[in-house]
Amino acid sequence: FLLVSSVVDALPFASAAVLMPTNRGVLLSCDGTDQKALRSMLGHAERFLREHPWPMAATMLHREAGEWREFLLTGELAEIHGSLVRLSAAITYNDQQVALQKHLGDDIFVGTYSLIRRGEGPDSLRSWSSWTKDVPTLLPQTDLVILGRPRSDGKHDMLMVSWAALAQSCGPRMKQTDERPARFMVNEFPSEQEWQVLAREGEAFVSSN
Repeated sequence: FLLVSSVVDALPFASAAVLMPTNRGVLLSCDGTDQKALRSMLGHAERFLREHPWPMAATMLHREAGEWREFLLTGELAEIHGSLVRLSAAITYNDQQVALQKHLGDDIFVGTYSLIRRGEGPDSLRSWSSWTKDVPTLLPQTDLVILGRPRSDGKHDMLMVSWAALAQSCGPRMKQTDERPARFMVNEFPSEQEWQVLAREGEAFVSSN
């Protein structure tokens, strides 16, 4: 329906229409100049992504010069949409994870794309993955990465860092693979010096077991 011009042209707000193909068989639309309508559509999109089968994406689109382009929100609506994008990515990554783990076997850990609330407000949802020392890992690209290394007492040193900080410190050793959405193969764990650099920017803690 998104590609059928007559469908969009039939909308009373066709010239300003914003559309979201959140699910196969579900196409949401609203007037892109109406903030209340945009907020309402985001709410419906979240419900469809969470409750209905075959989710597609949280991308918002509008026609510009006869072409479909991404519609970019600002302010609080952009924060709400950012959470939807992460939710959509979690669904896609986790479907991908199951298939990749079965294909690759047990020699490589295919990292899980998980979600966590950090703080309050519509922009509090963050994505995270984990990387444990001596475990070859295919990392999904997430906001945060939890690094873990064993201690002599049987516990683990844990460090939560941003993706940007990890890429800056270990970027040359993070090899992007062909998967979409993006994944990075990591084998060589951060050195002690790199760990200390990351610890200054991240959040360190010790596991209970």
